[in-house]
Amino acid sequence: MSLVAHYSSPSSTYSQTDMPLSATTVSRLADALKEDIIEEIYMNDKYCDVMQELIGDAIEKKLGNCDQDLFFDLGMVLMDRIELK
Repeated sequence: MSLVAHYSSPSSTYSQTDMPLSATTVSRLADALKEDIIEEIYMNDKYCDVMQELIGDAIEKKLGNCDQDLFFDLGMVLMDRIELK
């Protein structure tokens, strides 16, 4: 479920009487979850599919029509070098 879909879902259990977390607490929670969330994203097939498509589009935009082997090799190297913060 996307962040927006979750937030706007009528089945959300949050109510106005719930005590909101401070910005510091949310930041610390994000720090604690960051590595696990990144790992989940990397392991998701959708991530790989989206990255391959976006990288391919970007290479084609920058280089135009190029040799298929070069296109593939560049794509694989770029996929390896692009990291989530």
